[in-house]
Amino acid sequence: MKIFKDNKKQLNINPLVVYFIMTPEEKKQHARDIVRLNRSKTMNHNLFKFSAVARVRYNHHVLTKGLIKDMEENNVIVKLFGNDDERFSYAFETVDFQDKFFESQVDSFLYDVCTLNVKNLKKEKKRLASYPSKERKGAVEILLKSFTEVIDDFEKVRALASKIFSCESSTSNDTETVSDFDYPHKTHSCGPVRNGKASMIPRGIKDDIRYAMGSKEGRKKEDAKKRLIAMIEGWFDAPSSGYSKKVLAGAVDNTKSGTLEEDTYTRHRSSHVPTISIEIKKITVLNRKDGSKKENYGFVYNIDGETVEMYIGGTEPAMIYACTLLKQYNGSHFYLDDLKIAKGELLKFNPDTSEKKYQNATLEWIKQLYTVFAPSAEKSFPEWYASLFNFQDKSPGHPIYQGKSACNSKISKTLKKYRRAIYFCTLQAREDSRGKFYEVDLPSSESIHLSRELLKLVPEPVTPKTGK
Repeated sequence: MKIFKDNKKQLNINPLVVYFIMTPEEKKQHARDIVRLNRSKTMNHNLFKFSAVARVRYNHHVLTKGLIKDMEENNVIVKLFGNDDERFSYAFETVDFQDKFFESQVDSFLYDVCTLNVKNLKKEKKRLASYPSKERKGAVEILLKSFTEVIDDFEKVRALASKIFSCESSTSNDTETVSDFDYPHKTHSCGPVRNGKASMIPRGIKDDIRYAMGSKEGRKKEDAKKRLIAMIEGWFDAPSSGYSKKVLAGAVDNTKSGTLEEDTYTRHRSSHVPTISIEIKKITVLNRKDGSKKENYGFVYNIDGETVEMYIGGTEPAMIYACTLLKQYNGSHFYLDDLKIAKGELLKFNPDTSEKKYQNATLEWIKQLYTVFAPSAEKSFPEWYASLFNFQDKSPGHPIYQGKSACNSKISKTLKKYRRAIYFCTLQAREDSRGKFYEVDLPSSESIHLSRELLKLVPEPVTPKTGK
């Protein structure tokens, strides 16, 4: 196994997907093998997915020589869990599909991956010790438990692995060789249930943990694990498996580089910072045949004196972007917890007013924005809000995380002629002691301009700004 430490964070791929990098001929020849791996619970452990991309011509425009070299020399890659704010880390290996012990090779690789993930997540757990945020801690605890159980599974069937693959050295300066692992044989040190830390887990998730980590196999166990994985991806801001495949495909085939380059500009700060401001106001979204116009609230970018209009359209992307910018207008943050207020609050109204206003001030504020940014939405506000984090769904929280991705994708496409500005206009996932929040990396709140109507909807009293 080889570990590539990527300070440039070039490949934003899902850490629960194992990718095989093959020639087009190999990909076609071994398609059934990939399907078999995904169907086998013994191989995927109800945790990993397997996918394949075809190597044609590497994207030298985006990727460093060191990363390309390791991708050329190996045919398996998976992103490791860790503190992604600093860098990405990938595990590489080479397996032989023609070998009768092919599955044992994949097993051995996954064993080492799980072991490294446990090691990294233990460090992350220590880092979060002083954080009151339950979700991030819960995600780490669930992952520790999951990877440790996979390691236990490997230990039980270790005799089936007939080969032990030694770690090879790499000439790349970005690559380090792993030879000795800190194997966590004592599983009781990890799990959220066994170590008595179940209280860290947000209420409502405990049942899924019990089903997912229990010994009894069945549909409930599978569904619970799928829900937990979906939430973990959201907590760690991991891209979907579909988006990840497009990113990696663009890395090994420069004719499919669109998503890779879009993602790169979204996540990487340009050394040249353009002059940027964002105005939120009504713009024309449709010119009717009778000459009339349909107007909705949109976002107008001024980049180095040039103006670009954007109408997002989708409810979740528009709401998340609007909430983030209006919070940021007064120097505060839009926390994801604001979209996960207890559903019981949707039935509580302020008795001190004749209007139907929610007792929860944040919920009332979001409702008001909903009427402005989603005037034609099919769902009523209570229906829409309740759907954002419905624990009965297979992917609770998916509308939120997908909304953020869709928003950034729309911005990247709108500003494709202004690539240096994309990072400064897109949503960036951040975290502090209170929890996870979204933020736009504008120079200051004075870079945000609001229409007169929207000024009334700023969540806190508007602070007078100088220089205007």
